[in-house]
Amino acid sequence: MTRSALTALATLVFALTAHAHASQDKEKKAVKLNKPFEIGELEKKVFHVSFPAGQKATIRVKSSEDTDVDLYVEEMDGTDVVSDTDPSKDCMVEFTPLKNKTYRISVINLGPGGNSCLLTHNGKDEKVDFGKLTTTKPFKVVEDGSHIINVKFEQDKLSAVWVTSEQATDVDVFVFDPDGREIAKDEHVSKDAFVSFIPKTTGMYRIEVRNLGQGDNTCTIKHTTADEAKKETPKKEENR
Repeated sequence: MTRSALTALATLVFALTAHAHASQDKEKKAVKLNKPFEIGELEKKVFHVSFPAGQKATIRVKSSEDTDVDLYVEEMDGTDVVSDTDPSKDCMVEFTPLKNKTYRISVINLGPGGNSCLLTHNGKDEKVDFGKLTTTKPFKVVEDGSHIINVKFEQDKLSAVWVTSEQATDVDVFVFDPDGREIAKDEHVSKDAFVSFIPKTTGMYRIEVRNLGQGDNTCTIKHTTADEAKKETPKKEENR
């Protein structure tokens, strides 16, 4: 091989190596590192992350303790996209979005015991506006029992319902429209539940929380509301 050919080959190898390193550096910079979070047994943590169309999305969960941790990726309306439910403390999923879109990412710790997890991805963290929110007072739900509240939602306004629970029992949430049709649900095995949806009409919707057990639980609902906050009427001072 002539000296010029060797020089050309060396130049080509150097260029390919530099390109590979540049691609690796770019990939590392693209990975979003969130802060580690504590997660109790049967607790659910929800994140919203956007990914660009046509590029492979990668999501990982690394855990410090040896508990069963599951990872779910869903559309904003709860439609399943991809999940990792293997009995492992770590999770990883990949998919390629067809459109620029924000996805719901749920991390659930099935236990036994609590854990500390780190979520990483190559997308963009999003803070979704679910409108005006209100929180109920804590209420008790016996094993195999349910609790119902009626809430007014506005047409075409992105809305959400969160259910958080004190005890490690399996709690689900269902939302029904004014005609009694089920429009959203979360049946993951978790003590917490979350749904988001866009109401097709303004009206009173039924939110039903079901406790599948084992044991009783105390729950709280935080939800979007179309109701105006009640103004307190000042008390009139009595004539003395």
